[in-house]
Amino acid sequence: MIIFGELGFFVKNGPTAFDSTVAEWFESHRTPGEVNVAQVYGALTAPAVILVAVCIILIFRQYWTQAWFLIDFVPLLLMISVGGVVTSAKLFFDRVKPGAELAVQLDLEPSFPSAHVAFIAAAGGCLLLVYSRRRVLTVLSIMVITAFTAIDRLLLGAHWFTDVVGSAFLVMGLFYLMKFIEEFLAERERVM
Repeated sequence: MIIFGELGFFVKNGPTAFDSTVAEWFESHRTPGEVNVAQVYGALTAPAVILVAVCIILIFRQYWTQAWFLIDFVPLLLMISVGGVVTSAKLFFDRVKPGAELAVQLDLEPSFPSAHVAFIAAAGGCLLLVYSRRRVLTVLSIMVITAFTAIDRLLLGAHWFTDVVGSAFLVMGLFYLMKFIEEFLAERERVM
């Protein structure tokens, strides 16, 4: 979380030289077919779509267990906290998105952090909180899907490189906070 905040203050005034270089590279190397695929993928990984999907899965999971404990709401709390922090950070840092010449889609909301990357990574974090088997495979899958989402945002020119990196740091911090809360609640339920 500290790295996320420091990165936000570092990039608040505009893109770094590395951000500009990465954005120009993606602009010069993208093809119309890649842009079309990225736009479809971007629509499928929109924060609202991910949030609704995760909520449906968590509610469906709880329906089958028919036992509701406070600990069962921790994954949902992760999604809500990511949404709140991303929205607040966008308003606070108010970083300008890449220029219209770089972007395929013109979006007027602030750039830092990337909501798409944050919600995909948070959905993966929810999966880790509720699914305990095959952790290595689960973590690798989350990393690959999050990386594809980050590349999608860079390919479309919707975000700077530091926006997607900041989102990853944000979700890692919130995930470990939720893991701490989950362990605290599990210990509390064992005592009772």
